Amino acid sequence: MKRGASSRFASSSFVRRSEAVTSRSPFSDIDLERAVRESEDAIARATLMVRNSREFLLVMKKAGEPAVPDGHDSPSAVDPISTIE
Repeated sequence: MKRGASSRFASSSFVRRSEAVTSRSPFSDIDLERAVRESEDAIARATLMVRNSREFLLVMKKAGEPAVPDGHDSPSAVDPISTIE
C-alpha cells in the first residue's frame, strides 16, 4: 500500500468522526443558555464585589485606617489604598 493512500484514508476517517462528534452536542440549547446566564450573573456579582471593596477601601483611606492590618506588613505587599486615586 502506498503511503499517500493510507494517509488519505486516515484523514477522511478522521473528518467523518469529527463531523459526527460536532453534529451531536452533549448539551441542549437550554443547557447552553443557562450556562451563559449563570456566567453573566457570576461576572455581575464579581464586579459588584470589586466595586464594594474599592468603596470600602476609599472609606478606610478617608478615615485614616491602615489598609493592611498589623502583622501583615511585608515589603512585597502592595498597599491597596495607595493605588486608589
